[in-house]
Amino acid sequence: MLFIDWNHLLILIAINGVAALGYYVTLSSGQLSIGHGALFALGGYVAALTALHCDAPAVVYLLAGGLGGAVPGYLLSLVTLRLRDIYFAVATFGFGGAVVELIGHLDFFNGQFGLGGVAMYTTLPLALGTLACAVFMVWRWDRSLNYPLAAATRFDPDVALVLGIDVRAIRRATFALGAGTVGVAGALYVGSTTIITPQDGSFEISLALLLMVVIGGTRSWRGPVLGAILWTLLPELLRFASTWRLVLFGAVAIVLMAVRPQGIVGRSRVRGAGREHPATSEALSRH
Repeated sequence: MLFIDWNHLLILIAINGVAALGYYVTLSSGQLSIGHGALFALGGYVAALTALHCDAPAVVYLLAGGLGGAVPGYLLSLVTLRLRDIYFAVATFGFGGAVVELIGHLDFFNGQFGLGGVAMYTTLPLALGTLACAVFMVWRWDRSLNYPLAAATRFDPDVALVLGIDVRAIRRATFALGAGTVGVAGALYVGSTTIITPQDGSFEISLALLLMVVIGGTRSWRGPVLGAILWTLLPELLRFASTWRLVLFGAVAIVLMAVRPQGIVGRSRVRGAGREHPATSEALSRH
C-alpha cells in the first residue's frame, strides 16, 4: 500500500515553489543561471548558523537566509554583467562549483559533514505562508513596470539599450531578488531537515530549479509553482513503479516538453492570447 507523508510532502512542495519563483525572477531578464543551487545552499548555511547561535523567531532565520542568497547573488551579478547566453551560464556554473567546493573545505561550515543540530523550525503553516508571500511578491512583479523592462532585456538587450532601458540595473535587480528568494527557500529547507551539507548546493539542485520553471512555464508566476508541484509530487505518486519510477518521471517530462515546449502555463493562459502586458506600454513610453 502506497503511504505518503503529506505534511512533509507539502512542506517540500512549498520549499521548491519558493525556490522556483526565485529562479523565475532571475530568468525573467534572460539570465540562464546554473549557480542558483549554490545560492540555495548559502541561504541554508546562513540560516543554520543564525539558528545555532541565536534563539530567535523563525522569520529571523528566513530573513538571514534571504540575505545569504541576495548578497552573493548581487555580487555575482556585478561580475557577470558583460556576459550573455552560454558564457553567462558557464560563469554561474563555475561560481556554483567553486562555492560548493569552498564550503566543503572550510572548518567554519564543518566541511563535507555540513551543519547539523539545527532546530526544526519549518512548520507547514510557515512553509505555506512563505510560499504565499513569494507568490504575492512575484505576482506584483509580473504586473509592475519592471516586468516589460525585464522582458525587453531578455528578448534583445541591444534593442532595450536603444530604447533607453538600463539593462545592467534590470539584470542586477532580477538576479539579486531571485537569489534572495532562493536563499529563503534554503532557510526553509534547513529548518525542515535540521542539517545542510555542500551537496545541497550541487549542480543537480540548479538543474532542478531550471527544469521546474521550464516545465511549468517561464511567462507567469503560475508556471514555477505548477512546475514545483509536479517535480515534487510525481516521483512520489510513481513510487508504485519502484525502480522504474524515475524512468516514468523522465518520460512524462519529455512528453510535456514535446506537447508544451513553452511550458504548461503559457502566456495566453495568463494574460490572454494576443493581449499586451498591462504595464508594457506605460513602461516603454517612459524609456
